[in-house]
Amino acid sequence: MRFKNMVFLRWVSIFGCVALCCILSTLTSYAQKNGAKVLEQHVASAVDKAYPASVRIWGFDTVRNERTSAQFSGVVVTGEGYILTAAHVIQPGKSYKVFFPDGKDAIALALGRIDVKETPGIPDVGMMKITGNGNWPYAEMGFSSALKNGEACLSISCTESLNQELPTIRFGKILDIKNQYGFVQSSCKMEPGDSGGPLFDLDGKVVAIHSAIDVSEDMNFEIPVDMYRKYWSALKLEKNYIALPATVDSSTESSHNLSLNKKYAFNELSTDQHPKQAFLVVNSFIDGEKLEVSASVFNLKNNHGKPVQVLVSKSSMIGDSACLVYEGKLYDLNILARDQTNDLVMLATTKYFKHQHHRKRGDHFAQNNESATFGCNGGVRI
Repeated sequence: MRFKNMVFLRWVSIFGCVALCCILSTLTSYAQKNGAKVLEQHVASAVDKAYPASVRIWGFDTVRNERTSAQFSGVVVTGEGYILTAAHVIQPGKSYKVFFPDGKDAIALALGRIDVKETPGIPDVGMMKITGNGNWPYAEMGFSSALKNGEACLSISCTESLNQELPTIRFGKILDIKNQYGFVQSSCKMEPGDSGGPLFDLDGKVVAIHSAIDVSEDMNFEIPVDMYRKYWSALKLEKNYIALPATVDSSTESSHNLSLNKKYAFNELSTDQHPKQAFLVVNSFIDGEKLEVSASVFNLKNNHGKPVQVLVSKSSMIGDSACLVYEGKLYDLNILARDQTNDLVMLATTKYFKHQHHRKRGDHFAQNNESATFGCNGGVRI
């Protein structure tokens, strides 16, 4: 009898293990399918944002009305028509024809290009500007300094060998955030004609520009978008730089879509059930390098119904200390929590402000146990 019980228990144990394996397999399969679906949604959203601004370009003689160069790629990053591309495909002052995926075309003028004499092909930074007036489709610029190895990315560019009007989309991942030459490397294949084309993150933001490939085509070189941020003012001039420009932008300019220079007012905290959101600038240092990071401001209520305020930003871009930049002044921030899975950080200001206008209703926000409000007149998006 005891022997039969042991056999029975053993079969129960085996059956239990098999059942558990089946359950785990089902859950894993479900997670993979669900994860794939989420990834598909992210990619589709990124393409919707990025594709309309990814352009096909070639040299063009506006007098003779004829093509003058091979095809290359670029990306429009402002509504005014500023285009990021590679230095080796343009000459300052020359005219080019730009083709949008929606069928529109325009004439652009090459502006600045940086191709250091001592290091040919590096950093290969170039900019153009559409000459005609218009509200052009554009993609937002991200931060190449925020990239991580293994992060998914998208290439959207115009391969010359295919000779097609619409850009080609390639999906890949970041292999090296900064190689020995200062380039980003990704697994997205590149071919002739792709030079100057954009590399996007899954938020649909430009993080790098295609520069070159090695002979085997197993390795590519992408210009970090932060280089364009750094030399934006210099690149707006029709000039060929054989050394790195002396003019360096310490902050983003209000003339393009990187701008955070919006007018904010110290308004009362929201008494709505729905959070109000705005954007401000946070300074942080990582490995000795100063970063300017945008942060979303949420005016909320705590469990006791009192108004509170938090700032949310990208965790990988916020070091152990950070400060808020507001009207030329710096205010220390406390790090409340980090979400490593979603790369988010929650911050709170240690500085308390009084309301600037309706003082009778706003003075109580300067108490020691409450944070001040950085409200905004309408939502602002960079």
